[in-house]
Amino acid sequence: MLNRQVKDMVCNSPFIMELRERWGKKFGDASGKSLPFRLWVIAGEEDEFVPAESSLAPFQNDFPKANIEVVPGDHLEIIKPDSPKHLSVQIVLKGLQGDAGISGPWTGAAVAVESRDFQKAIELLEPHQNELDADAVVLLALAQESVGRSKDAMSLLERNKHVGTDPKGVLAGRLKRRWLFERRDADAVRARELYAEAYRIAERSNDYDQAMYHGINIAFMDLAYISNRTEAKAKAAEMAAAVLEHCKKAATGKWRYASEAEALLMLGNGSAALESYRAYIDASPKARELESTYRQARIVADLMEMKTVPGQLDALFRGDEER
Repeated sequence: MLNRQVKDMVCNSPFIMELRERWGKKFGDASGKSLPFRLWVIAGEEDEFVPAESSLAPFQNDFPKANIEVVPGDHLEIIKPDSPKHLSVQIVLKGLQGDAGISGPWTGAAVAVESRDFQKAIELLEPHQNELDADAVVLLALAQESVGRSKDAMSLLERNKHVGTDPKGVLAGRLKRRWLFERRDADAVRARELYAEAYRIAERSNDYDQAMYHGINIAFMDLAYISNRTEAKAKAAEMAAAVLEHCKKAATGKWRYASEAEALLMLGNGSAALESYRAYIDASPKARELESTYRQARIVADLMEMKTVPGQLDALFRGDEER
């Protein structure tokens, strides 16, 4: 199920190509001039299923710029926002009132980053860098990192530690997401470097929660990125064993269960991994956290070539395991 969804969302997939063809027959081009309704094109900046090439790119040439938006979160949070202040809600309200889209440097910068126009995002956000909220800080840091300004990106995140538990991990996570979509080597290499730097710091300070988090991401990057499968599995297993030791000393909670489960998958212990994923689900993670954990679990299970575990994960995360 997961693999089909991911493949369907790729910009040149049969599903997307057919969707564009049907759109053209029904409504003409993507300029919006012939539409019998008002349309906003919206992407989630942390979406792990729908890439910008599929959601934004078809509309970016002639479509009204004011009606192209990127909002915090992913496709689930677009339709299930957590508060009336969420940009998704604000866009709907403005649309019903007949207004244009949400204006401001953040929205323009978010569209620019999703479209890989990093310099434009920097120009929009950098003059306001001391006034930015958490989402905009991460956005600016990602743009700076993407044009080779790694020191500036880390300095910005260090000054704004409220963006996450660890600035290196925040930036590494965004680069990992982008690599999973676009498969650019530089993103994978840099994400792994940042996770490794943060892991060393966490280990030295006996911060077991952070060591667990960064360690499991190092293991994932090794398993997913290294082309030699024997080497990839060996390196992932080595780090996974270290992660399990950190899990024993980390605070009990959803992230410990998720890290423990993923490490067990990498060590080939599918049944124990499923038990830890059950504990994770019982800890009531948010919808986006649940989906992200599920997606990564499926990737790991597939890369580990586990025959029955992928189907068991599907049933567990869908909530019909008993069936």
